[in-house]
Amino acid sequence: MSKKIKSYLDDDEFKAKRVFLKFENKQNNFYKGPAGYKRTAKKSAYFMSGNQYKRNTQIIVKITGNDGTFEKLKSHIRYITRNGEIGVYTSYDEMIIGKENLKEIWDSFNKDGYRIPTEKELFTNCQKEKRETLHLVFSMKDYTNASMEQIRLAAMETIQKKYPNNYFVLAMHNDTAHPHCHLILKTRDIFGKRIDPKKKDLDDLRKGFVLELNKLGVDATTKIKRKYDNQGQEVNSNIITSSDKNYWTRNKQNQHKPHHYQIVSYGKANYKFDESNEPSFYVRYRTSKGKDIDVWANDLERVVSESNLQIGEYARLAITGEEAYQKTIYDKKTKTSYKKTIYKKTWDISVEGRAEKILKPLKKFSQPKYETIKKAEILAVHDYTANIVTADNAPSLDTKTQKIKPSTHEIKKSNFEMD
Repeated sequence: MSKKIKSYLDDDEFKAKRVFLKFENKQNNFYKGPAGYKRTAKKSAYFMSGNQYKRNTQIIVKITGNDGTFEKLKSHIRYITRNGEIGVYTSYDEMIIGKENLKEIWDSFNKDGYRIPTEKELFTNCQKEKRETLHLVFSMKDYTNASMEQIRLAAMETIQKKYPNNYFVLAMHNDTAHPHCHLILKTRDIFGKRIDPKKKDLDDLRKGFVLELNKLGVDATTKIKRKYDNQGQEVNSNIITSSDKNYWTRNKQNQHKPHHYQIVSYGKANYKFDESNEPSFYVRYRTSKGKDIDVWANDLERVVSESNLQIGEYARLAITGEEAYQKTIYDKKTKTSYKKTIYKKTWDISVEGRAEKILKPLKKFSQPKYETIKKAEILAVHDYTANIVTADNAPSLDTKTQKIKPSTHEIKKSNFEMD
């Protein structure tokens, strides 16, 4: 039996070196020379350049999520408080801590008179979820520049100046590798008005956060590349061609009034162009992204005729009212009469440039209503009066008028009782 020749690759010391080198390659921590050292050093929070020491003074302010129901709000409060172990600061500068006081934190969001709905309430009222609260995070990239107390004070002051009438709570997380503050902001203020933060509002929060940190003696900065006009719209001078993905949304759309789109065609046709459906009227318009959308309604024929709408014009269509119609329905099985009230939608149009209007679309549509007519004795009195020409009697001549006078028979008034 032949002996196996021992290779140097089987040496235990060589195997250990090979495994160690593979591990270093995966971690990308091995030495790459002077150029490689500079590249990796710049990625850290701060780096040494000669004898100079430079810190990263950038701040972090971002929106991480929102809550649409009261149950979701309670779940997020449990998270930021570590189920009551971490205290929270309210917008009134009060601190609440303890697992037994979690309910007090939840109920504090409903004290201003505008309650956050529960899932059951939304389901019962057939309503959709809205952003009732916003989740914000305040921090710094180099957490050694500022203490958590300084970050907390600056964050609370920033929110109070930007949204003075909105309630919020704040919690500090020191138990992570990167300390930060969590803030829950209620979107509806004490007057019932909702906020809808845009990019400009988020940039304003970053600027305010930097200024408040500077007042506390912290070296903080932020980079905001976006520019805005006097109306708060974002301005970008680099967009010059239609090949840019933001060209249509930022340039083309701004050339026309909001929600005014180009009319492509209109006319009578079967609903959704299906021969099995009933005849209707449609208007087709083209959105700013080039998508054609059809709107169907019989009332659109009146709107198009009254406004003298032309193909190629930019217009806005909206349902602005309702008309109630009533009709009686009799159910043979139950022998019951019903009074049905239906609501037909009325449309209106705003034509850009010549017939512009401020349209107020309906937010809620009325549902059909049924009213039972009481099973009382319904007496219908019918008057029947008729002249019947008899075949037996020949027509006679009236001596005064010299006209033919037929023989007639009069049916007297009769009462008919209907079940």
